[in-house]
Amino acid sequence: MCFGGLGHGPPLIYFGFNYGLDYWGAPFTGILMMILTCVVLGIWLSYVTIKSNSIIPASILHGSVNVIGEWPAFVAISGINTLLGGPNPTGIIGMVGLLIGAIVLLKGSTAFRERGGNHYG
Repeated sequence: MCFGGLGHGPPLIYFGFNYGLDYWGAPFTGILMMILTCVVLGIWLSYVTIKSNSIIPASILHGSVNVIGEWPAFVAISGINTLLGGPNPTGIIGMVGLLIGAIVLLKGSTAFRERGGNHYG
């Protein structure tokens, strides 16, 4: 999951696609935020895969996140910092709900414990 965030770093964040380049610590804080985003979404996608016993629902969810995730940034008022205060779900404010949900899934769900950490069969 962390590698997904690092993989998005050079092509997407470094050149300003997700967050622009006008925020504190750009582009490196954006890369750290993308790592957090990938870890949180990885928990959700793992949960969906385990519960459905298929990668198809997680693949559809991943594609939906890719499409839906950037729409708030496209329709936002110009000048909003999407890393901190913007509506983008990969920003800090947008991430709060997903992060809380991921913590609840990890702490309260038996799905991860039932699999014993082995997600490959």
